[in-house]
Order: sequence, then structure tokens, then C-alpha cells
Amino acid sequence: MIDARPVIASSAQSPWTDAENQRDALADAMEAALKDLNLRALVVRSQPGVYPATLQLVAWSPQDESDSATVTKRDELKISIDVNPYLQNPILYRIDIAARNRRISKSRWRLSEADAKQLAAYAVGNGPVPEILKGDLARSLVGLIPFAALMLDRNELIKSARPSRLTVPNALIAGGGLIGLFGGMSQSLLVLPGLAAIVVGAMWSMRRPRLYANVKRPELAPRRLFLVDSWQTSVPDVGPYFSQLVSRIERAVNAVDPAIGARWENHQYRTPYGFESRSRLTLTKGQAVVHLHIYPFANDAFVGWDGYMNWARWAETEAVSTNVRDGKRVDYRSLAVGPHIPNDFDLVELNALCELVHRRIVTEIKALLKEKQIETEIDFSIIRGNRENALKAGQGAKSGGGAIRDWRKPAG
Repeated sequence: MIDARPVIASSAQSPWTDAENQRDALADAMEAALKDLNLRALVVRSQPGVYPATLQLVAWSPQDESDSATVTKRDELKISIDVNPYLQNPILYRIDIAARNRRISKSRWRLSEADAKQLAAYAVGNGPVPEILKGDLARSLVGLIPFAALMLDRNELIKSARPSRLTVPNALIAGGGLIGLFGGMSQSLLVLPGLAAIVVGAMWSMRRPRLYANVKRPELAPRRLFLVDSWQTSVPDVGPYFSQLVSRIERAVNAVDPAIGARWENHQYRTPYGFESRSRLTLTKGQAVVHLHIYPFANDAFVGWDGYMNWARWAETEAVSTNVRDGKRVDYRSLAVGPHIPNDFDLVELNALCELVHRRIVTEIKALLKEKQIETEIDFSIIRGNRENALKAGQGAKSGGGAIRDWRKPAG
């Protein structure tokens, strides 16, 4: 059976997935370069579901220190990785550097791990100007020479998506225009056949069958999350069995349904006194997202989950390019992060996912406490959010992946 439903197909080989993999590879290269320099700086990667993917290096290098003050040199490097799937080099890198009393912004469609190491060393003042930042002056001078730009390395559209200009309708319209112009200038009857050619060419072009080429979306949806329900507790005296607790809970909630996605994600955040990086298990079902937290705390274990409604989705763009193939007009469309207005069924999925996760976590915690003969009282009551607000929450909010608002708290 042919599936003709109006849904954008997903693929593990999506260029947006490649961009996220490239972000991680470049971040690893930067961290390796900093380690070689015996320098510990902050390298932050964008969170899952945030597009475009970014990575940022921030270094406050100590210059002087006294009992009451520390003098630092502050440097910053940011790389944004955007995607245009119909270009020969579909990934575009924007490099922004604020270091050495300079601000540099460059766009490149090639950036290797060796380039990332050079950029990191340059940003913290321990290396020469990277090759990736050079060459703009020469390219600008060559670009002033007529037709010289054809010899430069350009990032053109892929062959299949390039616009078709030499078609019969275009020829009729162009030829009719020239004939009509010549006829008008000479005040002859050539104006009529010229107009006829233009009309025929336009009708021919308009009556062509239209097809649409869609790039496949990543398996990971963009995120604009709004908190609805949550639950958390501290399980006492399970420190010696913490790894066992994590394994049991992961096994209990993982792979319960092929339609429920499960993956470990790394979350980086800033605290008033430093930076933290924690792993969390994320479960998704449609627009429902549940973050599961399991962390050691002294001899106890913090266990909790947060249930979110996702107000973002992948949406088609306008045609990036249009051409004619086999007598048909083909519009090539890309993807962009767009809003999703949730409905009652999205809320049902979120309710079901939260209840499923909660029930399985409770079962495993009770079983472990019974096996280890740990006597304690734990409150397993879920903290409920406002269901009506859950379906209205994202309206009027600024777009952007990862934005979170707690709907149990009053606005303002």
C-alpha cells in the first residue's frame, strides 16, 4: 500500500543529524586542543532539539591574582552550524570570535577538526591566525575581475535542484517579448504574434503538472518545551546500589513501545559557582517529552521526571529552487522549525507517557527497597499542572527550541 498521507518523512541520514554529529566532533577537537595547551575552558554544545546546532568556547584566563581580586583575559569563540540541503556543501559554518581585542565573523562551508583545533588555540591566545580565517582579500580582488568568480570555489545548488531556464515556454515568452518590442518600435503588426507567443508560453508554463521535492526531516524533532506534570523524590540509603537502580529504571522504561523513543542526553548548565553537565534519559511520544533524572546525592539517590508538551515541529519552507524535469515543474522545499498547536490527543499522549513512566519507576524503587530491606516512606504523588493551560501555553510565546515555562506558577 502506498502511503500518501501529508507527512514529512524522517531519516537517520538527515543533514540536520549530520550537523549535530559535526558539532560534537568539532567540540571534541576543541577540548583536545585545550588539553594540549594545559588549559581548562568551557566548551558548551547546544541542547538536543535546538536548531541550528551551535558550540561555544569561553575562556577566562587568569592574568593576575591578589587576596581580594582576580584579573582575567576573556576570550570567546562560537560556531553556528546551519543547513541548506540543496547546496553542494549543505552545511554552513558561521564563526564568531571575540579575542585578542578583535571581533571576527566569517562564514565557511568547510570546517575540519584540524581547523577547530586551530580556532580554539587562536581564541585563547596560543596560536597563529588559522588558515580557515584567511583568504578573503584575495577572493574579493579576484571577484572584481569579470567572469573571474566562475573560477572560484562556489557553493552552488546541487545539479538536480538547479533552476531550468532554457525551456520552450521561457523561449516563447522571451522571443515574444523581443518580437513585440521590435514590432512596437517599428509600428508593425509583429506586436500581435509577439503577444501571442507570450500568452502561449505563459499558459504552457502554468499548465505543467507540479511536483514537490522534500528533504527528509531528522528523527529528533525540534523542541519548544512547556512543563505540565512532574514528580521527584529522594530515595534514602541506596548509594551502594545506585548503578543497579539506574539500570533497573532504564530497563523498565526503555523499549516498552516501538513508538516511544528513548535516548540518553547530556544537559549542560551554568550555576552561580561553576558549570555542571548531567545525563538524563529522554522519552518521546509524538509531542510528549519526558525527562527522567537519576542522580546520586550523598548516600541517597534523587529520582524524578518532568513531563513537557512540545510546541515545535519541522515545517516546509517556500521553494528554495524550481526546475522543469520530464515536462513537470518541481519545487524543492527545505525545512525550518515551525510552531505546533497541540490538541487534546497530544495531551492524552503526554498523560499516558507520564503515567507509564511513573508507574514503572515506582515499581522498581519499591522492589529495590524491599530487596535491600530499607524501611522508608516515599511520597509517590504526581505534581499535576493545569491541563487547560497546557493547550494554550505556547501562544504568544517567543519561538525557539528548549524554552521552558512552568505552568504551575502564575504568569508574571
